[in-house]
Amino acid sequence: MSEPAFDTQKAVTRLRDEASLEQKAAEAMVNVLSDVMSDVATKDFVRDEIAGLEKRLDSRFDAQSEYIDKRFAEQTAKFEARFAEQSMQFEARFAELQTGIERQLAEQRTETEARFSQQSTEIERRFSQHSADMEQRLSKQSTEIEQRFSKQSDENQKLAAELMVRIECMQTELMRTLVVQTRWAVTVVVALAGLYMAADKLL
Repeated sequence: MSEPAFDTQKAVTRLRDEASLEQKAAEAMVNVLSDVMSDVATKDFVRDEIAGLEKRLDSRFDAQSEYIDKRFAEQTAKFEARFAEQSMQFEARFAELQTGIERQLAEQRTETEARFSQQSTEIERRFSQHSADMEQRLSKQSTEIEQRFSKQSDENQKLAAELMVRIECMQTELMRTLVVQTRWAVTVVVALAGLYMAADKLL
């Protein structure tokens, strides 16, 4: 049985792919090997040389594989460490931003509550003052009318009656004004309450 011919192209491809040799280096090595095989005297010698070469190629291939695995493990470890560091930085930054937002919302809520309390106090003060002024004016007008009415003779009773009608009209007008002021105060309080509720929802 004849020995199979030495496939130089296959040898070049294997040296290039498995031993990580460059194309020219692989071709040169295969050419040298081919020349050596052509010059040897016996098949046993050629067979031994080929076996030795294959053993060396396998050893080189194993070394390259081990090196690649080692480098891959190193790169993986570096990537995982970098990823863990980035995750920690992101979590710290997120916690910092969340704390800042909560602090700003708390400040805005406190400011809104303070303004609402101030406005409510001012409205109550103005409403009380206005009510007191109207009561004082009504009391003064009633006293003046009673004094004038008591001094009037029977001939002036008609005039007194007209004055009473005017007083009643004035009282009605003052009460209407009081109602308008009261509605305005209630509207302001409701609006402030709406703003407070909206701010509370944002929090």
